[in-house]
Amino acid sequence: MLPFGGVQLIAADLFKTFRQAGIRVTLATERSEDAFRALFPDVDDIIDFENDLRPMMNRSYDLVLTHGWTMAGLVLLECQVSFRHLVLCSFSSFGPGEVIYGFEEQADALLFESMHNLEAQAPSLTHCAVPRFCLRNALARDWFVGDVASLRNRELASSTANVPARVAIVSNHKAPEIEELVPLLTAQGSKVEVIGRPGEIRHFDLALTDTFDLIISIGATAQKALVRGVPLFCYDHFGGPGFINVSNLKRAEHFNFSGRCSYNRRPGEVLLAQILDGYETARIEAPKLAALARTRYCMADRLLEVVSSFSRRKEPRGFSDPKYNNLRKLVHLQANNAYPTPIFSNNYMVNADEKPQLRMVEVVCSNDERIDEISVRERSPYLFMGDQEVLFRFPVMAKLRGEEEVSRISIREDGNEFPVQDVQAQYRPRFNFTDVRFSISHPVTRDTRMFRIIAKLENERPVELMRVRFRR
Repeated sequence: MLPFGGVQLIAADLFKTFRQAGIRVTLATERSEDAFRALFPDVDDIIDFENDLRPMMNRSYDLVLTHGWTMAGLVLLECQVSFRHLVLCSFSSFGPGEVIYGFEEQADALLFESMHNLEAQAPSLTHCAVPRFCLRNALARDWFVGDVASLRNRELASSTANVPARVAIVSNHKAPEIEELVPLLTAQGSKVEVIGRPGEIRHFDLALTDTFDLIISIGATAQKALVRGVPLFCYDHFGGPGFINVSNLKRAEHFNFSGRCSYNRRPGEVLLAQILDGYETARIEAPKLAALARTRYCMADRLLEVVSSFSRRKEPRGFSDPKYNNLRKLVHLQANNAYPTPIFSNNYMVNADEKPQLRMVEVVCSNDERIDEISVRERSPYLFMGDQEVLFRFPVMAKLRGEEEVSRISIREDGNEFPVQDVQAQYRPRFNFTDVRFSISHPVTRDTRMFRIIAKLENERPVELMRVRFRR
């Protein structure tokens, strides 16, 4: 997950906007990258489901906004979070879990990042009569500092009439015609900085935005350029309309400034000609466009529109009714696909009278001197335990010092021993260690407390590689 992806940046601006209004906010997320936390230290109440979802259990909020129905299911169904108001959001629809589904019955509003996404999902939401809104990738109030008329004065001395002095290309898509454009612009005297894949991934913040005289990009970067009065050339792997102006703004916005409003791709030399021909007009019109953008892309204004549509509700509500059990099962299946290993048993059918019990999974690697290194990847941090067992699986890689003959790997639990199949062991003479690889696949129940993984070596006492504990 990119720490600067569109959905993450929207979440940060939502958090900041609520906080600026004096509202306490919690961000619950599948995972939180260190880079994201470093960039947004104000986003300080984060519950990271990749590590532990217990802090979210049985909480109650005045307002819950969700993006992604798998996360919505874990929060609303498994954590039993209650709310007075619920807004179902879809800030992207590239993944199957990003569409709005399943929780519309109690929603107060639906919120989309663009009209294009709203229209695409409308056929599956005909039964849902609540108001629908577009966020338009709006920005927190920080972006609106400074007088529009004077924003771009500093650039005029360095840029000529048709050649921008400093150009940012912000993209993660590696469109070949954009790659062609870079040396062509450089040859004209522009200093070009490419931000994103395959180059440097950086947060395109306010301070960085203000240093450029032209921005070539799509998506959420568009609003940043527009409100800061920087000429925007909207183009990427879908093509695009080129320079955004008052005439084409709303159509480009309709498609989230993705370029899909035109699907018109052209070679690098054509793009260069359009930039040189249109830059002078674009920079003259930029302050007027910034004034318009500031009336459309303020996060506080967009949220006020959504909240003002609510009917007042005094009592908290939720999804604890057994009639949502079939929806819970769908969430279980989707979560099992989303997590590294299943967190729900495939055979587990929701019991209306008993919620599954949560068990945290703790893997403690051995510090035996014969082990040089041991790593565990792709495992789930917790399991929801019902009446049936869950097959707990994860791969293990271990490095044993020196040359060792591994005769067997086994799982020991309550005095019983279960052999592990398909163990691969190979001595690496260059590094003087034995590389051991295998996968654990072991049934656990709500009564399982711990099992150990043991390696049997020829002519030596067994080595305990790790202990796996299941805590309440």
